[in-house]
Amino acid sequence: MSHYGKIIGAGIAGLVTLAGTYLWGKNNGKDEGIAEGQQIAKAEYAEKIKKLQTELADKMRDISKRDDFILAAYALGTCCIKANGKPPAENIALLDDAVSGLVPREKLPQAVQQKIVEMVETPPNLPTVWSLINEYQLNDAKSLERFSLIVGMMASQDELRTQSESDFMASWNLLVAA
Repeated sequence: MSHYGKIIGAGIAGLVTLAGTYLWGKNNGKDEGIAEGQQIAKAEYAEKIKKLQTELADKMRDISKRDDFILAAYALGTCCIKANGKPPAENIALLDDAVSGLVPREKLPQAVQQKIVEMVETPPNLPTVWSLINEYQLNDAKSLERFSLIVGMMASQDELRTQSESDFMASWNLLVAA
């Protein structure tokens, strides 16, 4: 081979090597880019999952808080009905209307519905209701105002106030004022 042939051969070999290195580097970079992109996508996905889990946990807390309020409202309402000395069947419909603005009773979880039935059958006394309100942490001003509206509705069914109804109202007002 002539001197020029060797130079051309070396040049071609150099070009092939250079092209190979470029392509290998490009593919390697592409592979690294894909891997990096996959890591970024996984991180973004994990972040979205975490956000969704947080949102669902917040919703579940909201639903739980709603159910707690409904149970406390029914406990208070049935206690008030008992103090009124009136037949519960007539007043339970009013209590359902007062509380069902949140969710109709038949749409509530089965466990909540069962507790409501138990309260209607055996109304709790006021100290038990107050303990429930505290246990559910519904003793803030806004919740107590709502509970007082329920008491007012249940107590204002007629013009006549029995002594037990007056005693109930006085006891409720003392608890709320404390």
